[in-house]
Amino acid sequence: MFHESPARGEAPSAQAQGIYNLHRVEMARQLRLHGSPDSVKRASVINFLGSAAGRPSEISELSPDNLSWDQRFECACVQWAQFKTFKCKLVMFPAGANRFLCVINSFACAFAAGCFGMQAYDRDGMNYFYPDLAEASQPSTTISSWLKALSPTSSNVTYQNHRVASLPEDPTAAGIRVGSINEMAAGAVSAENTLAVSGHDAEKLSTLWHDMTLTLAALIPGANVLAGWLAPVYYKLGEGPTPASFDVLVSGGVDMDCLDRLTDLMLRLMPGLAPPMMLRGGSLRPLALAMAATLVMFYSESVNAGEVLTVTQRMRESMVEAGLQRADQGEVHRRQPGRADSSSAEQTQAARIRPSRQCSSSPPTCSACRAA
Repeated sequence: MFHESPARGEAPSAQAQGIYNLHRVEMARQLRLHGSPDSVKRASVINFLGSAAGRPSEISELSPDNLSWDQRFECACVQWAQFKTFKCKLVMFPAGANRFLCVINSFACAFAAGCFGMQAYDRDGMNYFYPDLAEASQPSTTISSWLKALSPTSSNVTYQNHRVASLPEDPTAAGIRVGSINEMAAGAVSAENTLAVSGHDAEKLSTLWHDMTLTLAALIPGANVLAGWLAPVYYKLGEGPTPASFDVLVSGGVDMDCLDRLTDLMLRLMPGLAPPMMLRGGSLRPLALAMAATLVMFYSESVNAGEVLTVTQRMRESMVEAGLQRADQGEVHRRQPGRADSSSAEQTQAARIRPSRQCSSSPPTCSACRAA
């Protein structure tokens, strides 16, 4: 009766309904408005999966031990095991075009909200950022329940004021991968570059794919689209977006030691609890600094929208404790006390960070470039 199924309105394919960038934006907005640590954690997981076009099980493997920072492309990257195809998949997480699609920002918010605060790092054991997903027999079921809680037909009480009307009636975690792949197709990303991001197995067609899909350059077109940017010209790889940085503040005379202290305070990076590679001198320290700078860059937008209140409060307290701002005045500590102090408004403007190299339009379209 296959030919009768469409006539009855039945789906002839079991493929999940796509969760697209527009859904990720609205889910992130509502989870940020709810603002609890658990909501912020959920937003980060959904963003990681969407940016990687990943299967639900992939995010459960995210660990400080497999996460790395690439100096050339200035982004976080990771190799994830794909259990379905028994192969590894390279993933990159560039800076996002807005606070909702930026993985660096959502990850930073999870740190600042205390989602990882009690995870003691075990040098001899397994260290997962999301141990509840790593220990779950079916991570997809857990993540799907998070999506369903936000759907317009949900009876979930916790998120009753945070429904996402645009979500499919029965959203599932598998739909995130489907939606991301379709986003790349709609963004004019070539099939080859889409395959590099999705991690589909094409080695039976040619062993070329064994080497080609494990390069960050091949990921850039798809990663750009999933982070909210435009893809490079068709079949061109180009450059990824530049993440937020404190460089402009340091060049203006702000003490880097204070900014390091601010980073540790905002992200709750304490020796013995935080991954040692994220502390000063660690291999993931550039990521930690980019995360802190991204929080500063999106601070005004978050406050004005009433989002992640615990995070923005943590940021204000950290500014004072780091010696960058006095509790009664908005002055910033500088290396050279003799220099004239700028107003707090000017310092906030400077903290909007250097423009992204991704945005070359005039006028600029990304939030960082508009503010710079």
